[in-house]
Amino acid sequence: CFGLDALWERRAGRVEREYVRRLIAVGLLAGVATLLTPYHLRLYDEVWTYTGQATIYPLIQELQPFALDSELAWLALGGALASAAVLSRGRVRSPLALGLYALALAFTLRMRRDVWLLAVVSACVVAGFGRPGARGPRGYSLTPRLLGAALGTFLLGAVASFPLAGATPAALDDAVAARYPVAAAAHVREHAYPGPLYNHFDQGGYLIWALPGYPVAMDGRTNVHGAARVARAAESWRALPGWDADPELLAAGVVIAPLAQPLTARLREDPRFRAVFEGPVSAVFVRR
Repeated sequence: CFGLDALWERRAGRVEREYVRRLIAVGLLAGVATLLTPYHLRLYDEVWTYTGQATIYPLIQELQPFALDSELAWLALGGALASAAVLSRGRVRSPLALGLYALALAFTLRMRRDVWLLAVVSACVVAGFGRPGARGPRGYSLTPRLLGAALGTFLLGAVASFPLAGATPAALDDAVAARYPVAAAAHVREHAYPGPLYNHFDQGGYLIWALPGYPVAMDGRTNVHGAARVARAAESWRALPGWDADPELLAAGVVIAPLAQPLTARLREDPRFRAVFEGPVSAVFVRR
């Protein structure tokens, strides 16, 4: 994309031929580099698999449409509006800058996980990416304006890092224990209950690390589990009709259940399971 944009700029006489050649060469090499892995073309097959799993998007928070539900979301919106203001003034005329902004905006509104793309493109647009005469290699002189911008960026980063001042190992452990089933996993590890393990989608990634001897029933690798299986597990955890006939739940020897899930309350009353532990985040059930 950047190579095509450079060709456009070259046609308008705003960049040198050598700059275009180098940019296109780097782009081609970057594309070839994505194939120099053990996955080669299968890497793109996995991307295609993810695009075909739209039926489970409503079940996963990061795959849902963009929403103003956090400070970072409002910050991203501010960047997008600032970019729109820059574009409306005509300072940015690059087809690539305009196309990337439209694409980033569409991706972010469709899926909140892609908000990073909107943030990056907005920063580039506000910085003047695509402004006539701003392309190609050039030198910089240390002007008072540039020095002030650098100092301001440093101070902004320093202020933003203040909340991390208390990020001690103990504080991080406490934060993890408040969100993930640390205590429940430790209990299962200590008592070595026989599997298989049945767990919630949100906790699968942590349990892969915390309980390597127990293959998880579900985790964020939707390309591995498939859309139908992910949807079936979500219905069971919501205790929708038919949850008690879930074959994976029926085969489970131990269940690590988040306290807030409806299925957890049902398992307390299910004669097939008994509760053996309850922590601040999750409970542990074993088959009778």
